Amino acid sequence: MRLDPGICVFAAGQEILGWALNHRDSQVAGLTPLTETAVFLGEAVSTVHMEGLACAAAEIVSVFKLAGADVSKIACADRYAPDVALTV
Repeated sequence: MRLDPGICVFAAGQEILGWALNHRDSQVAGLTPLTETAVFLGEAVSTVHMEGLACAAAEIVSVFKLAGADVSKIACADRYAPDVALTV
């Protein structure tokens, strides 16, 4: 698939895990019982959508914390700050 420079791409090294804000594009990116580190991505196109996304993200954080996971802060990218660095 041709990747336009304006399309969001998620990668690990040289392997593309997903693009154009799709999900589950690669089995490499799926959760398994052996998963130790994960990142969850969401998208919103308006303020109303952002409110719903924030609620969903808070729910994901809550579920994982209750399960004993270490959860980092939620990070957001937009047209003014398009880059988010993910660290382990």
